[in-house]
Amino acid sequence: MFHHPISSSHFSLCEAALAHADAGYHLIPLKPMAKARRTRRGTQGSCTRTVVRDWWTRMRDSNIGLVLDLLMVVVIDVDGPIGVASLARLLRQAGLESLPATYTVTTGRPDGGRHYWFRLPPGAVKLFNQIGGPKSPTPGLDILFQGVAVAAGSVHKSGAVYRGNMTHMPVPSALTEMPMALYLA
Repeated sequence: MFHHPISSSHFSLCEAALAHADAGYHLIPLKPMAKARRTRRGTQGSCTRTVVRDWWTRMRDSNIGLVLDLLMVVVIDVDGPIGVASLARLLRQAGLESLPATYTVTTGRPDGGRHYWFRLPPGAVKLFNQIGGPKSPTPGLDILFQGVAVAAGSVHKSGAVYRGNMTHMPVPSALTEMPMALYLA
């Protein structure tokens, strides 16, 4: 479906931000090559073309922050081999062999990384983020329900571009539904 990411390095950050906004994602500018917010608005994002264009015209080197608080979207962030192993454990625990195909962003991590975007099932309650720090049962695996996720077109601190299919950006309601077994795992 949307599983095969393509290079988005030919898109400017402004064009990439506008592609996300056109698909209905609320955005905020992030610091260049970073995940920190660049504006004082916190996570109050916008999907309005004029606002987004203005931000990325004034702050051309801003990474793109996808504001999750305003959507029923969850991003499963898998960081490197440790995150892959944690995801495999979580899937086994949930009784699943693999994640269903969904919109995927390849991060710029030198050891590999992916963001799997899902929509939450109807009526699902948003949960707190699960951050897979070193003492977590799922190191290298973040499950993001709120706050900000770095979006395709952004530049990782390594200099590599986050890659996603910018020409076929799914609207939030068209994302694959997160499997209920994983939601409850």
